[in-house]
Formats: sequence, structure tokens, C-alpha cells
Amino acid sequence: MTTKKTKAEAARENGAKSKGPVTAEGKRIACMNAWKHGLAAKSIRLEPGESANQCLDMHRAAYDRFLPSSPEEAARVDELCVSLWLLRRIVRSEAAALQQNILPDETPDLRLAEARAFEAWTQTGNSFHQLLKYESYNVCCLRRVITAHTRAHSPKS
Repeated sequence: MTTKKTKAEAARENGAKSKGPVTAEGKRIACMNAWKHGLAAKSIRLEPGESANQCLDMHRAAYDRFLPSSPEEAARVDELCVSLWLLRRIVRSEAAALQQNILPDETPDLRLAEARAFEAWTQTGNSFHQLLKYESYNVCCLRRVITAHTRAHSPKS
């Protein structure tokens, strides 16, 4: 019969042997271990179905619009791009959740069907509240970045 102490020692020894993934493929897979939905990410990691070209176009447009002239301003533009991208992802998630809650035999009035689906979605689980939390967080990030940019580029009086 093993004791807690010997189990802990064995676990420590086995853990010390592990050096993590070695191959590039293994490292790519392992870096996604903690990934769940990416709605609170600090950087953009494309999910299946998301376009790298659309992401780059949005990034270029933001740089063209805000014309960052320092590393700090460039960091703010990057943060703005992440928040915009995540808000797009949230909107898609909301639309998918509502679509999932529309019953096949629902009324032909799409607005009424969507309203019923929304009501059903908000009554079950906390996914709706979680999405609202992430949406609010990203909207606050956008406001903060735009306010900082406006202050930095407003004429001094």
C-alpha cells in the first residue's frame, strides 16, 4: 500500500523528467492547451473560419486611420484591433446562440422567433451573461484606447 508521501515523491520525479513538447507541431498544439474561446485574449489568435486577410486588412486600416507615431501609440492601435476583432467574434457567437434557440416549427415572423430564442437563451445557463461580460470588457477597451488617442492628438490650450 502506497502512502501520500510516496505518491507525491513519485509525481515529483515524473514531473522533473518532463521537458514539454520538443517538435514544432507539439509546441503548436501545447500552446493551445488553455485556450477556450479567446473572448478575453490580449492578442489575436485566429479560430477556424476566421480570415487572416480580413484581420490584416482591419489592422492596416487602423494603422492608416490612427497613424501611430510612437511605440505607445502603436500598442494602443494593436489593443484597439484586438478588441474590434473580439467584438466581431462575440457578435458571431451571439448570432449562433440565437439561431440555435430558434425552433424549427417557430412562427414565420423572424423577429418574434428571434425574440423567443433570445428569451430562452437568457433563461438557460450563464452563456448569455458571459458573452455580455466579454462584450462590455472589449467596448471599454475601445473607449479607453480612443480616448487616449484623442487626448494625445488634441491641440494643447
